[in-house]
Amino acid sequence: MKATKILAKAALLGVGAYLGMFLVYWFNIENKVIFYAVRPLLNKIYDSKDRDVKI
Repeated sequence: MKATKILAKAALLGVGAYLGMFLVYWFNIENKVIFYAVRPLLNKIYDSKDRDVKI
């Protein structure tokens, strides 16, 4: 009885993880996070650096 409950929880966790990964893929969330969160942070860091050479 105890083993079947553990197996059922593991199966449910696996299905939930698969569904979560599918939703990330379907709605392209990883690229949206990079575009709206990571890129502005990197631009802010890059733009604040002093330049030695003027173009």
